[in-house]
Amino acid sequence: MGFEAAPIDVIAEDAGYSRGAFYSNFDSKDELFVELLGRHLDAEVDTLSRALDRIKTAKDLAPAIERRYQVLGEDSSWCLLATEFQLYSMRGGRMAGRFAEIYESYRRRIGELIAVHFERLGIESTLTPYEFGVAQIALSTAWPCSGPPTPR
Repeated sequence: MGFEAAPIDVIAEDAGYSRGAFYSNFDSKDELFVELLGRHLDAEVDTLSRALDRIKTAKDLAPAIERRYQVLGEDSSWCLLATEFQLYSMRGGRMAGRFAEIYESYRRRIGELIAVHFERLGIESTLTPYEFGVAQIALSTAWPCSGPPTPR
């Protein structure tokens, strides 16, 4: 159905709540989505942190991050929904600023997390940890949103 087409009545009903309960907690679908997105990205950072804590050598870092994002990419619904909301926000959605803040915080936290592990593992890179994190995020969302690459 997608973000814009989903009526609040359906969202509330699918969650097991009434329309009134929805509005007692959220002002709009935008606010609900931004809350859910923030929680989803927080969980991703926490899970990636635990995965990176298990890494023992520098050569294992990139494959571990790749595996983590492959697992996250197995559910394309988040990628598609986030992409839809991003486009909606860019067209003037009410929570555009908050959406941008959440994603920038996510990129920054991933960069900080990677910086800790770059230092711990003695990794020197031409990319900053932030750039490395942004690249990993970009690669992880490219696959689930577009499907697996087609062999040539």
